[in-house]
Amino acid sequence: MYRERILDILPSLNPNEVRLVGEMINNAVRYAMAVTTMDAQLEILPYRCSEEELREEIMRLDRNRRTAHDAFISRLKATNRIFAAHGKVLYLGPDDRASIGDCAFLLQREYDSIKKLLNESAS
Repeated sequence: MYRERILDILPSLNPNEVRLVGEMINNAVRYAMAVTTMDAQLEILPYRCSEEELREEIMRLDRNRRTAHDAFISRLKATNRIFAAHGKVLYLGPDDRASIGDCAFLLQREYDSIKKLLNESAS
């Protein structure tokens, strides 16, 4: 889905724009990893920590997740502006945090093939 949109626009992107698209993909992966890590830790931590330590660790994990999400949202919006400048659209979904988060997981699934396209374009 996103791979095809990126493939379609790649020939018209300059090297800096390709770099920015790559950074957006990396931010998507970081966010997905932060969510996955938080989910896994929330299952384990109650058995490993006191209530106070658990509360602190949950707050830390949530801060990391939120920071990664904010960074991804910012990069996705910048990437959409790049696409718009070329008459294209990357993200068509609603402008809400949950939908944009879902987009990150979709991009993560396509990570390897998208990074290969970007690397070939940079060569």
